[in-house]
Amino acid sequence: MPFGSSATADAIGLSMADLARAIAPYCPPGTSKPAQPKEAFEAALRAANRRVSPAVYQAIAKHAGLTRCADPASDGLREFLREHFAAAPRGT
Repeated sequence: MPFGSSATADAIGLSMADLARAIAPYCPPGTSKPAQPKEAFEAALRAANRRVSPAVYQAIAKHAGLTRCADPASDGLREFLREHFAAAPRGT
């Protein structure tokens, strides 16, 4: 399974192939995510010659989703978000 997402690649200005190369040292074989996500993200930013900024995080969050996330913790996060941030009924 490839690491990274197109939302992340687009947000920092890398192709998916370049993103995969940048974070490969942080991705153990047979896993679905980097063992050191912060360091992997920082490596991707260095590869793109970008700095951490709120705009990068905003661009990722705008397009990232939880529907394909395989981490069991994402189920709890989805449920929490649904409970606490459900759309209010119209007219209220």
